[in-house]
Amino acid sequence: MQEHMGKSNGHTAGKENVKVDLVAEALALAGTIRLRVTGASMLPTIWPGDVLTVRRLESEELQEGDVAVLRREGRLITHRIIHQEKEFVMARGDAKLKADAPFRREEVFGSVVAVHRGRKEVTVARKTGAEILVRFALAPSQLLTRIAVRLHAAVNSSWAGWAS
Repeated sequence: MQEHMGKSNGHTAGKENVKVDLVAEALALAGTIRLRVTGASMLPTIWPGDVLTVRRLESEELQEGDVAVLRREGRLITHRIIHQEKEFVMARGDAKLKADAPFRREEVFGSVVAVHRGRKEVTVARKTGAEILVRFALAPSQLLTRIAVRLHAAVNSSWAGWAS
């Protein structure tokens, strides 16, 4: 799963649409699916490489504070719901200062019910004070975000040998 990264060429966009359509169909049939995260917009709650368990839901079931998987321009985006109206929802990545443009309710794919990081399951509940500080440190700086992602990957790969 990738955070929205802007426009892509037509060939790549077509492949992404097919992938998203397959995910939508699998979610509709099975009720839950697992997706691997590639973006960093939800740091420090969700990291690249984490695997999300996503549950199908009706948009009316959403609550502010939920982490949702949404569809925009042929891509899947995982962001936290920050506001709802009758026709739309507002979302923002935990590592972002600005909210996304409003999502129509039919663009809501599902809700993240679990985050799997290695052999652990981590929570997506409301952020702690420390996580909020990390968000404000990372949000304005792509360089700090890249450094944090690389450090996280290095620490997790070095600890992987200890778990074996």
